[in-house]
Amino acid sequence: MAENKFLPLGYDHEGVLEEIAFDWDTHQATIKRTFNSTFHANEVLERNKVFDSYSDGYTPSRDMQHVASIPIGVIDLWIQKYGVDPTARGNEILLMRLLNDPEWRELRTGPGHLKFKGR
Repeated sequence: MAENKFLPLGYDHEGVLEEIAFDWDTHQATIKRTFNSTFHANEVLERNKVFDSYSDGYTPSRDMQHVASIPIGVIDLWIQKYGVDPTARGNEILLMRLLNDPEWRELRTGPGHLKFKGR
């Protein structure tokens, strides 16, 4: 398409900006949809601090432990950065590496070093 000059069509019912560009050479229109996403992780991070202070995270049977709470915005960021969802099955090693990284300490709900125990 020659020189894309998008003209705004407006916002749809979900707040997504729609724009259109028309290529007079090929007689084809292209519609671009742009959305902005914001998230507030503070509530999750504050809850993680409280959880870390008052609980070891284990279930009563002690067969499972809650080790992190990850805001969806952080998962989106990781998907953009790494090209995969670290929380998806098969990406457990990447998730453990991220959760053990001091940069992401506030996501953790307890101390220690996480290790993946594969099946």
